[in-house]
Amino acid sequence: MNTKDVVDARVEIITPQTAEKYLATMTSNRHLNQRRTVEYAVLMDEDRWVLNGETLKFDKHGHLFDGQHRLQACLLSEKPFPTYVLRGVEDDRAFATIDIGGSRTPGDVFHLAGFSNSISTAAVARILYWHQHKMMALSGPRMGRGASGMNARIKKMTKGKKGIVHDIKIRVPDKEELVAFARPLAESIVEALNFVKRLHIDNILMVNTAAACYLIFAEKSKDEAAQFLVDLAAGAELSTDDPVHVLREKLISTTKRHVRLAAMAVILLVFKTWNKRRNRERVKFLKIVEGEEFPKVL
Repeated sequence: MNTKDVVDARVEIITPQTAEKYLATMTSNRHLNQRRTVEYAVLMDEDRWVLNGETLKFDKHGHLFDGQHRLQACLLSEKPFPTYVLRGVEDDRAFATIDIGGSRTPGDVFHLAGFSNSISTAAVARILYWHQHKMMALSGPRMGRGASGMNARIKKMTKGKKGIVHDIKIRVPDKEELVAFARPLAESIVEALNFVKRLHIDNILMVNTAAACYLIFAEKSKDEAAQFLVDLAAGAELSTDDPVHVLREKLISTTKRHVRLAAMAVILLVFKTWNKRRNRERVKFLKIVEGEEFPKVL
């Protein structure tokens, strides 16, 4: 059989009315991921939806079997969007093979954007973004700049819509914004990652965390930032009351006891240690108080 005689693919502008009509053709589909639907709706609402080659797919009977999140997002945003539409898929097994890998991670997006070492670069960029936008918190990143307005729009979009949880909150940045933020920093991030990898610090501190902290500290003093990481990695000739020695022992101890500190808790401890060393303080211990705020880096 010549598939050209069966499959029809073309670009269509999908309006909310069209989306509703296409959704009505579904006979079965995956469980609706409400967060993904809302994220797509935000992109459509802000006119940032991109015609990227993804398709709405219909089987040979005219039933939609891929694309419900995009169509539900269209209904939420009440905005039309362009997409490829593929009709006439013959094989009844097609539904079971779509989206096997799930949605793209930040590392995937950074790789497609041409970043080297994309997974680590994305992880470092995320920490730098949180710090620059004052989002750092022990419980996880706070809502960033612009998030309140975005979530107000989400609340308005979801009001009165059945089947959608109205208190879904979107944190910024989204993957595309993070890529844009990281582009001018790409070379510095790669250099920082290469530097900390040479220190073999990964048995004490995650390489991505170490690289991000190095770049944040280097804004104050590149030489001191480098020495801080060198001392933390090697621990050579440090006095027992040097804040870096105390941090090193604390992190090694938690590893030996198979205690896993939350990533944000580790970063907060590193920030506190940097500040104490910059102030030439001598300490016997480092601790985190419940609800403690992230300190300003000195």
